[in-house]
Amino acid sequence: MACCMRYKDLAKNYMENAKERTAQSPWDSFLYGLVLTVAKNARWHADIIKALKREYPTVEVAREKCKRYYKPELQNYIGMTELEELANAHSPKNVLRSICFNSREFPLQERTKSGGVKTKFPPWNTLAYSMQEPQCNKEGVRDHFTFQQNKGPDMMLLEGGCEVPVIDVWILRKLLNPEPKQEAQFQRDQNRIKSSRKLYRLYRDFMIDEANECGEPVGKHHVACWFEERAKDEEREGKSPEQVRRETEKYLDALFAAVKEVAP
Repeated sequence: MACCMRYKDLAKNYMENAKERTAQSPWDSFLYGLVLTVAKNARWHADIIKALKREYPTVEVAREKCKRYYKPELQNYIGMTELEELANAHSPKNVLRSICFNSREFPLQERTKSGGVKTKFPPWNTLAYSMQEPQCNKEGVRDHFTFQQNKGPDMMLLEGGCEVPVIDVWILRKLLNPEPKQEAQFQRDQNRIKSSRKLYRLYRDFMIDEANECGEPVGKHHVACWFEERAKDEEREGKSPEQVRRETEKYLDALFAAVKEVAP
């Protein structure tokens, strides 16, 4: 067991900010969860969030825009504005699809692959409700969130202020502790764990147990370990601990301010 101590204060601020943001606008927290799932690098988090907030400031605006572009015969959204900032995200089209999918009104009828019709009843409020304490209903988010496999729902919940871990690259580096010469194998292991619900949950449960042993809320423990592992990586490249700390604080300032900088 390794408790993550260096960034506990910033992790506490991170979780408090997520809870305050969700209390004011669950939609904003949805955008954060989406961006932190799909961005190619943390340096682009704030810019992508601001771009999505400008284009889709509320769930109602997103819903109306998406209606214009939905093609029932294709079960897809065609011709939506392609935001320049999404070049720095994995699967830009899936980002827009996720926004539309999660902003829909219910009940909703959808055709299945076999040609039948399926009716979905959960409303947007179910997704918003799933991010509230004390529910933090992972399965409720999993049922709605487009990036459904593993990391996406947990990232959504974390950005909603829920005390959950996210088994991402930094947490797997902490748990697997690969040597530099093992990097190729680590990438394969990472992909295998993230794509397997059974393996993902195994590591997720381990992080929950570790947080409990460290006497920390699970979400806070995750964020503290994320920052600490990232710091180790930066320090191996020659940066001082003080410089990495300043850069982490600057990253958080930009992240926290992202939706606030966009005029309603």
